[in-house]
Amino acid sequence: MLIRWAPPQGDWVKLNFDGAYRGNPGPAGIGTVIINSSRILLGGLYGSLGLATNNEAEIRALAAGLDLCVQRGLDKICFEGDSQIIINGVSKSNFPNWKLGKWVPHINKALESINSFEFKHTYREGNKVADLLANMGIEKNNGTIIFGNEDVDPMVLNTILSERPEWHNTGIG
Repeated sequence: MLIRWAPPQGDWVKLNFDGAYRGNPGPAGIGTVIINSSRILLGGLYGSLGLATNNEAEIRALAAGLDLCVQRGLDKICFEGDSQIIINGVSKSNFPNWKLGKWVPHINKALESINSFEFKHTYREGNKVADLLANMGIEKNNGTIIFGNEDVDPMVLNTILSERPEWHNTGIG
């Protein structure tokens, strides 16, 4: 079965999110990317978390990406990640792990300002750009870099385009 990233439909945007880590717990990073149905990059972020577990990195990536969507006034969003634990937990607002559950109120509050949303699980192959950004976040060592289509770092853009060459002529490059 071929797994690939697919754009959202109509006037929806897709936020792909991922957490990366080296050790569990260990140095961790987050990455998100927001793309519309025309495959145009609307924004994203990557950053370091310091020490975190794999699941903490995943949920914090979702929370950071969600905050970015709210800041940009996006209101029809498909949230897509490769952690089934996070997708199931957020969809049901229930996490058995208290470290993850503490993010539920923040996420639910942010979701109140979004008109329509859905959560979808994808496999790693469909989440490559967010994964790449999360790994760049580990290397960042401190802080978070937020970018839009106009101000994306050339290194980040080249990295994204190396993973998604079909985007070269669709507004992202």
